[in-house]
Amino acid sequence: MAGKRLAPLKKRDVLYGEDTPKEKLIELARAHLAAGEEADALAFFCEAADEAGLREMQKRAIDAGDAFGLAQIARTLPKLVTRGDWDRLAQRAGELGKDAYAARARLDDPTAPLEPEEKRALEAEAESDEKTAPE
Repeated sequence: MAGKRLAPLKKRDVLYGEDTPKEKLIELARAHLAAGEEADALAFFCEAADEAGLREMQKRAIDAGDAFGLAQIARTLPKLVTRGDWDRLAQRAGELGKDAYAARARLDDPTAPLEPEEKRALEAEAESDEKTAPE
């Protein structure tokens, strides 16, 4: 990518194209990461199922309290993400005030899709925690 960005449709074709070599996906993931585009980097690492890249993104997700990112990694390579990782993410997300992500990380299966009523309950719990938290 070396300073060159892919147009959205080209990015889609490269990312989800059947003939994109794993090495190219990893190269693009690294370029996006260097440009500070972590969501795109994660998408390319996931599509490549690159364990080294996903481990790096796993650390970043935990440090950022990003339950969505860690869930993407867990769905791609389940063996990489342990209950302890989710617990660390919940702790960090709480420290960062990301209460909905913290609550999500505490679920029995944080990667499972939530039904609308479950999502509302998590959001309500997070709001309640915000109102009762000491300042």
